[in-house]
Amino acid sequence: EFKEKNYSEKLLKFPLIKKEDFRNYNKMKSISDHYICDYDNKKDLSGFDRCGIDKEEFYNFSRRFYGTFIFHWFVDEYTSGLEETHLMQDLLGYMDRRIQHHKELEPNYKAPKMVMDCGHDTTVGPIARFIDSAFGCGYHDFCDFACNVYFELFYEEKDGKERYTVDYYMDDDLLIKREEYSSFKAKMEKKFWNR
Repeated sequence: EFKEKNYSEKLLKFPLIKKEDFRNYNKMKSISDHYICDYDNKKDLSGFDRCGIDKEEFYNFSRRFYGTFIFHWFVDEYTSGLEETHLMQDLLGYMDRRIQHHKELEPNYKAPKMVMDCGHDTTVGPIARFIDSAFGCGYHDFCDFACNVYFELFYEEKDGKERYTVDYYMDDDLLIKREEYSSFKAKMEKKFWNR
């Protein structure tokens, strides 16, 4: 696609871009990543007009290229387990402690009711890829700026029986709904890497 659109010849009009950059995956990732950020931040991209590149078309190409980097090169279905084992172990630890201490009235800082973590596309993307590998629930093709992942643990009591379930959201998409916690935990642990 990059060759079909003749982007390489057009991009060579920019002084810092070299022909060998188009054969270097990391350079291409950098070009596409920076272009996406500049496009989304409404920077002056008139240089692309002068080079004869359709800005929206190149934006869509860059998103596909960078999405491929995140989900199929940086991690894939298998290696996402290596990337996410430690973080997901922490998540399950928080949930286990919340379940263990949920009836306590005093605050218990080892069992918080809410935990926030933040990272970049190279954090959120692998989480999405890992969860998909464990649950087959799908993931976005591209992690937009300020994309979010939510795990929500619920306590329910029905007919005298206690039950804990988990919802999982990628941005506003509910991809796992009311998964029984024991099942959720087992599916996650099945994908963990050992030392």
